Amino acid sequence: DSRSSSPSPNEAGPMPQRFTAKALTEMKGPHHRRILAYGDSITAGFWDEGVRFSPYGKFLAEALAPEVAAEVWVCGLSGLTAVQMETGLNMKKIRDGIGRMGKGLQRILLEDGPFDLALIMAGTNDLAGGRVKP
Repeated sequence: DSRSSSPSPNEAGPMPQRFTAKALTEMKGPHHRRILAYGDSITAGFWDEGVRFSPYGKFLAEALAPEVAAEVWVCGLSGLTAVQMETGLNMKKIRDGIGRMGKGLQRILLEDGPFDLALIMAGTNDLAGGRVKP
């Protein structure tokens, strides 16, 4: 199962990706939490013109350790607007603006959940495209 290994932060594989703190990969119990980070290119960690990715979910898992053993699942759909994410809520496959494959939010919750917390970031591409006035 490719979802059960911790990918490199630069991996451009299918999403969601799963990150854990290196020292805590086997810890379970009351301080074990499952977190979903879902959103656009900011969530994906888009940089270097889309050649590399450094998702904040990887750093979140490390920052919470050792007090909390967090599994942080990341699905960052670069270039998608909030409306496009909403339209694809239940899709098994969503291709983002640079060709990476992800899933709709509802699909992730059903297939990969449950999660203790979901962080949802959307709207950056809406602002960049002039669809929303600040």
